[in-house]
Amino acid sequence: MSKSPILQTSPKTQGQFAQTSSRRETADSYSAVLTPLAPRWRVILCRDGKQYILQRQFGNRLHKAVWRGESYHSTRRSLIRDCAKRYLISDVMAQAAIDRLPSLAREYAVQRAQY
Repeated sequence: MSKSPILQTSPKTQGQFAQTSSRRETADSYSAVLTPLAPRWRVILCRDGKQYILQRQFGNRLHKAVWRGESYHSTRRSLIRDCAKRYLISDVMAQAAIDRLPSLAREYAVQRAQY
């Protein structure tokens, strides 16, 4: 398995990388989105680089939708266990994206800082 960082594209730009990114974890354009899992679910790296956060989107996408943390994990193993309980990793692509994450969130933060 590759340990390289996962790059995400913005759905709003139809596959192009987002031009503006936010440092707000609740923003649709948050700069550290690791992978979408299902409609209205995604995994991000917290802004301090210490935790993987499983987020769920609330509200209408056109009218002030926000992302809220549902669970917080310092390890990939814990994240996988929580996602499995919520049936979020039945998709092959979602499973592969999570499997590529380093075992510790802080390791991902170090890799990200090197790029």
